[in-house]
Parts: sequence; C-alpha cells; structure tokens
Amino acid sequence: MVDVFVDRSVPEQVYVEDCYVCCRPILLSVRIGADDEVAIEARQENG
Repeated sequence: MVDVFVDRSVPEQVYVEDCYVCCRPILLSVRIGADDEVAIEARQENG
C-alpha cells in the first residue's frame, strides 16, 4: 500500500513520485470530482 497526499485545491493534477520501496518513478493522475470524490490513477512513468 502507498500513501498519496492530495492537494484538493487543484481539481486535476499529474505528477511523478518515486516509489519508496524500489525508487522507480510512478506517474500519478489525480482528479477531484464535483462531489469532492478523489480518483487516482497510477502507472509506470515510462510505460
């Protein structure tokens, strides 16, 4: 399991975080819905 901290003031964001276990980059796409629901998609940066 990975914890992701989300800035709810930005409704759509894409950024890269390194995995704390293997140090490989993870591309995170975050969307905040109108109902304040958070959706996060994670995939390999170069994948």
